[in-house]
Formats: sequence, C-alpha cells, structure tokens
Amino acid sequence: MLITLDDAVQIVMSKVKLLPHEAIGLDDALGRVLARPVKADRDLPPADLSAMDGYAIRAEDLAPEQTRLKVIGESAAGRKPAFRVRRGEAARIYTGALLPSGADTVVMVEQCVEENGVVVIAGPVKPYSMLFRRAENASRKDVLIPAGEALRSPSIGTCAAVGASPVRVYRHPATAILCTGEELRAVEDAVKPHETRNSNGPMLQAALREWGFSCKRRVVADRLSDITRTLRRLAGENDVLIVTGGVSKGRYDFVREAVERIGGRIQFHGVSMKPGKPQLFATLKGGRLIFALPGNPLSAMTGLHELVLPAMRRMVGYEPERCRPVLQAILQRPLANHGDRLRMVLARVKFDGARLAAEPVGVQSSGDVVACAKANGAIILPCETELDAGALAEFHPWTPELF
Repeated sequence: MLITLDDAVQIVMSKVKLLPHEAIGLDDALGRVLARPVKADRDLPPADLSAMDGYAIRAEDLAPEQTRLKVIGESAAGRKPAFRVRRGEAARIYTGALLPSGADTVVMVEQCVEENGVVVIAGPVKPYSMLFRRAENASRKDVLIPAGEALRSPSIGTCAAVGASPVRVYRHPATAILCTGEELRAVEDAVKPHETRNSNGPMLQAALREWGFSCKRRVVADRLSDITRTLRRLAGENDVLIVTGGVSKGRYDFVREAVERIGGRIQFHGVSMKPGKPQLFATLKGGRLIFALPGNPLSAMTGLHELVLPAMRRMVGYEPERCRPVLQAILQRPLANHGDRLRMVLARVKFDGARLAAEPVGVQSSGDVVACAKANGAIILPCETELDAGALAEFHPWTPELF
C-alpha cells in the first residue's frame, strides 16, 4: 500500500536518533553542528581599544577651537602601555591598541598635527568617541553560538576569538551506497548496448558530499545471496545504508528480501510520488537506517533529497525544521498534475531580482540523467493541481547554496 510523501517523511524522522558528539579542531569544523554552545571566555573586547589611528586624550582637555597637548608616548596593538595620560597630555595610538590609563577619547590622526612633541587638534571632537568599548560585543560567559547551529566561516572566527577549540559537534554518520544491478559497469569501462555505466553511485555520493557528508560506494550483482552478504557486512560498519535498484517487484528485485534477512524492519515500501514510487525504508537495531531507492536516476535523487538527507541532517544535530528545506519560487510557465500521485517536477531556480524564479526542466523519463543535471531541485505538485505562470510553487532545493 502506498503512503504519502509527508507520511513517509514523518516515519523516517520518527526513527532518527541524534548521533553521539565528538571533539574536533576548528580546521575540520566547517559545516559541523554544535552539540554544546560556544561561550565567551572573556569580555569582547577585553578592554577599551582604539577604533582608529590617532591620539588618545582626556575629553576634559578639549578646547573649543584648538587643543594643544604634550605627546608622552604611544600605544600599539599587542603592547600594554606603561604610562598614564594626565592633564594636558596625549599619546599616539593605533587601531586595536589598548586605551592608556587616564585617556577616554581617541582623535583621528586626520584631525591632528604633531610637531616637536606637541600635537595640535583642530576642529570639533566628540568626547569619548572612536573607541571599541570593553564588552560591547559580548560579556564573559555569554553564549555566542548556540547548540544546534552549523558552523560557518564567521562562526569559526568567533570560536577562534574565544579560544573554543576543539569544539563539541555531532558525529557524522558512517554511510555506504550499494548499487545493485547485473548490468552495471565502472565509469571507465567500455560498455555494450545491454550494459550501463554506474551513474547513480557517483551522483549520490557527490550529492552527499555537497551537503557535507562522506560515504563509501559498492556495487553488487542481482543475486539474493550476494546482496544479503554485502548488506550484512555494510550494516556492521555504517549508520546509514543507501541501496539503489532492485527495490521494485520484478523477478530480479531482491533488495527487500535481503533487508529482511539481515534483520531489517520494513517501515514502508512504496510512496505515492512520481518519480520514485518504490522507495523502501527499514530500520536495524542500534538506530541504523536503510534506504532503498529505485534504480532510475531521477527516482534515486528524489528519494535521496526527500527522505535520506533530511534524516542525515537530523542525525548530525540540525533542528527538525531545517532538515528538509522548502522555498517558494515563481513559476515561469504553467504546470498541471492530473494524476493520482504527487509529482516531483525537476526545475532550475535562479534569482530574478529579490525573487526566486523556477523554470521546469523537460524530462523524458525517470532514467533521464541528462535532465537531472539541468535541475537544482524539484517543484512539488500535489495531485489534481494546476498552477499558472506567475504562481508561487513549493520548491525543494537540491544544492546547499540555495538553502
């Protein structure tokens, strides 16, 4: 019995468990999700600092027209000044340097002229200005990046600024792709008309890598014993198994039986969607997951993005609402679905000003890997639905730059 895609997603997500966390250095932390928040180890800035090159002075020394002050030293970044600015005195100061004791204002160098140890300040000066004030960005023990946040390049900079290395992040799932099919040959091989180069394996592996996940890849022939033996071995080494092909009801479709033989509990087999109806999802002891996707490239990709990747994102700590990204895009031409299954329409979106515009991609069949390369996601078209050009459509991105 077919279930809806929404029900399938709900079942998958209900079986997902967060993976344990681990400590890793910042060089390896980009894109990883924090299991523990990053806190400030001290005030940021840790003291009053100069925001400009110029002169550190006392505001009470400023005269209405022109101010003349004796220069007693300088404060540079990375050095602690060993003097105090007193009445009638000034100190050269550079961007990022500590404000010397006694000073409370910085005057831009452009407003100053120094000669014979005296600085002349011309023009109006705003008292207590040109400073980075202590703790104006954060105070010690403030949470700077919450748990559940994926680390981006600015986040890495923040971690570095507060000495947060290593960081505690959720472990990524050990993952394997198993492509089944007697007809499959290596990409480098010459092929005969009855043979097929294995495009699913590299494509799915690359899609996982785009979203930050690594995996290994295997190929097995359409023999129940071989599939069972390979699945059992991979299940002992991985958190997630992704199988392609052999999942329908043909004579050589052995994947369901092989999954059951290794102890897999079938959660569903068949989703009311096109392409990708014969999707299978099973669970193993210890929270391990098996996704069996159809062998046709478009069906495999829809299954990967609608079911597999949301589960993997949740396993590594993404909040549920961020596991299956959904965008709204403006259709560039009309679309209709008069069938009894939800339709996934391959499309390419791009920004049209501030809006996303979606252009459906012509597809010949669910095996049309050429059309797949032209798309960067899929429009979700429910049963008995007609959308005019200019209408807003639900779009599911397949590339992280749209997320």
